[in-house]
Amino acid sequence: MFTRAYIETRKNSIYQAHLQGQPGLQTCEQLTALADEVIEKIARAMLQSVESQIVVLALGGYGRGELNPFSDVDLLLIFDKESAKIQEAIRQLIRALWDCGLEVGHQTQSISQCVQLSQEDWVTRTTVLEMRRLFGSQELMLELENALRRQVLAGDQQAFWQAIIRAAEERHKKYGGSPQLLEPHVKEGVGGLRDLHTLLWLYRSNSNFYSEFHIRQQRCSSIAGFLQQLYNTSIILASEYDKLLNAFEFLLRVRNELHFLKGNKFDLLEYGLQRTIAQHLGYQDEAEHLGVETFLREYYLNARSIYHAYLILSEKLSRYKSTAEPSGVKFRKFLAPGIYLGEDATIYPESDSVEVFKQRPLLLMEVFYWCKCYHARLSEFLRQTISHFAHTIDEAFRTDPAAFAIFEKILSHPEDLGRILRIMHELEVLDNYIPEFSALTALAQHDLYHYYSTDEHTLLAIENIARLVTEEQDQAKLRQVFLEIKYPEVLFLGMLFHDIGKVKRQNHAEEGAKITAKILDRWNLYGERRERIIFLVRHHLEMEQIAFRRNFDELPTLREFAALVGDVENLKMLYLLSYGDLSALNPNIWSEWKSILLWDLYLKTRDYLTGGYRESGVRIKELQLLIQEIQKQSKQEISAERIENHLRGMNSNYLQTFDERQIAEHLDLIAQLMSRAEAKSPEKKAAIAFYDYKTHWGVTVVTQDKPFRLAEICGVLSVNDLNIFSAQIFTRQDGIVIDTFQVTPISEHLQFDEIKQRDLREDLEKVLSGQEDLRTLFQLHQRRWRRRKLKRSGRPAEIRFDNQISSEFTIIDVFTDDSVGLLYRLAMAMSKLKLDIRSAKISTRVDQVADSFYVLDANGQKIVDQKRQEEIRQQLLRATQTEF
Repeated sequence: MFTRAYIETRKNSIYQAHLQGQPGLQTCEQLTALADEVIEKIARAMLQSVESQIVVLALGGYGRGELNPFSDVDLLLIFDKESAKIQEAIRQLIRALWDCGLEVGHQTQSISQCVQLSQEDWVTRTTVLEMRRLFGSQELMLELENALRRQVLAGDQQAFWQAIIRAAEERHKKYGGSPQLLEPHVKEGVGGLRDLHTLLWLYRSNSNFYSEFHIRQQRCSSIAGFLQQLYNTSIILASEYDKLLNAFEFLLRVRNELHFLKGNKFDLLEYGLQRTIAQHLGYQDEAEHLGVETFLREYYLNARSIYHAYLILSEKLSRYKSTAEPSGVKFRKFLAPGIYLGEDATIYPESDSVEVFKQRPLLLMEVFYWCKCYHARLSEFLRQTISHFAHTIDEAFRTDPAAFAIFEKILSHPEDLGRILRIMHELEVLDNYIPEFSALTALAQHDLYHYYSTDEHTLLAIENIARLVTEEQDQAKLRQVFLEIKYPEVLFLGMLFHDIGKVKRQNHAEEGAKITAKILDRWNLYGERRERIIFLVRHHLEMEQIAFRRNFDELPTLREFAALVGDVENLKMLYLLSYGDLSALNPNIWSEWKSILLWDLYLKTRDYLTGGYRESGVRIKELQLLIQEIQKQSKQEISAERIENHLRGMNSNYLQTFDERQIAEHLDLIAQLMSRAEAKSPEKKAAIAFYDYKTHWGVTVVTQDKPFRLAEICGVLSVNDLNIFSAQIFTRQDGIVIDTFQVTPISEHLQFDEIKQRDLREDLEKVLSGQEDLRTLFQLHQRRWRRRKLKRSGRPAEIRFDNQISSEFTIIDVFTDDSVGLLYRLAMAMSKLKLDIRSAKISTRVDQVADSFYVLDANGQKIVDQKRQEEIRQQLLRATQTEF
């Protein structure tokens, strides 16, 4: 009998072969053979007395002959007549299998029970289609086979197919809706192994393709055999067969590696595992791309092949007849000779579609225009034909003005645009028409910020912009700006090309502008529209960088950005492109706060370009009118002299950052602070206000300036599980500090209620008054922080100095991985370096931060000395590397 040691030795031998590069299917076949060997021999020993009354069947992946290292080993034991003897024999079998280390799941059923369950439950019916005989009565197996064939598989096939396809649609939605995600699920995800399993079920349940159902007895892979049958019956071409078989092999090898690496059944290609998996599978870093990015691209391409095959074949295999033209279509609107629109809003080719496309190559572009105009879909036969002819697109087609005119019409209206471009990409028409775009296909960037591959991100960005007009969304400002632009096709071309330079790791915006110019040359597109498209590509990052990392209330910053934009039309399109780009990067990137910042920058730049912006912080009212408005907003009586002294004590950006209501609140808080000082309350060293803005929270702290004050406040916010994503830091000439923070909770379960505000207020007052050592608070929270440490990207931190954009301050930019208490550590390091932080822009991008600090040295001067900059750089780099 087998021992655990024997099985582990055999598994280790298979693992070693896997490490040496053994193909994925071969590993699965060896694991299947090992399980067969153990189960068959133990079954022969334990079931010998009842062999004629029972049959042992393998189910699921084991039944398909595709067992991964830690996949479920599922058995179905069918008995003739239930008896105590049979039940005891089964118990002994299962116990013996577990004793030798083979963890099996099992079901025991009679033939009638199996038939009934298969009739009632479509999931059970799929397992029937995959089952494989291991041991037992041949006669009983044939009886089961006949019963299933007559009573189950001859039943309502259409309902079964619909259930399968509906479940696949729900599964795709659950796992992200795309095969090109940051963390794809190898089995259940879009383009995963389950899509091939679904096609197998459709094929084996359709008598037009699969002549007669049989329970398999051979150990060979079901999917490999199924793909061979599709090729043998001319359902797929030789090139499609090779592509699908290679994709299947690749996914099996990845899944094997995941199981071996984790030591259990684990099918999520998790971000933190991807580098290790890539290394184990032999991918090495190169000059232009990391090994892990090359691995991910290959994964995406293979998953994409499976998904595209699923879209076409699921339609073909879920029909009773496989023909180019559907029978029974009464209404036909001919769009071109050989191409017509059916009554079901589907575009079909007539029988000889090959000749139609040979005679009229422009159909490769026209059919998508019709698809858009009529909100139609393409029949699976037409999709296959287009996919085949896409590779005939040559330079003559690419430079044909008629082809570009059709493409331009497709781009001119947002309705249904995202869907059409996605189909063009899936069928490789877009890639062959614009070969430069094909370089983006499945292109991966290995960080948590870029959730999608570059091509998927681009198409999603276009969809998000197009939806501004075509769907009801709470984006009225963006929608209005879109309706005002002169050339929608310019915006969409700019969006289509904005990342086309990503094939180069450095300065992709400039590289993209050069590539775009060559494409526009090919289309003979010159003049105003050409210049605007190239502008959008070259500067697509500028608006978000200014909005999130610079103080655009400073006139030099605003003036420089306005000069870059040039006119209001460019500004409108850049604003829309920035939204599309950010909203399609990662589900967690776009936020209401980012929306507010971008809109504010848009309005101020528009006013500047149209002459409506005044350089003074008091844009409309004279000083006296401003003072009167502040007095109205204040909760206390406050003299005009005191308000004027307050305003004169702040730098010019203060009036551009806060409105009259906020300034009145600051003065009220200062009054509270002064009254506490007069009352000699040592425990009350700050006046604090909280604001709940629904999308985020606001915290304003007014206190006396002293070394490490900002670091202390940031530290208290950190220990209270608040993430700072923006901050405005102002110090009045008399040493009064007004620090305003925009924060979000680390956990979505954290409520900004009175209890939380009370705890935060108490911590701030204790730390700022010296009653509580901040290090003590950190120690109390360290254990919880360790549990939620963020993932590291592996990229080195970077510190940059900018003395150009601001006339008053040196800007220190910090780029690094996010970590708990990072802003506290940076502020502490700057305080130790005797830097005066006047304001800060805090931008967190999932796993990375891009923080900008406006600082002066101890003498109130900008930091221009190179040695001093290097000293600061080294200290800040240490701060980024030190964690709690």
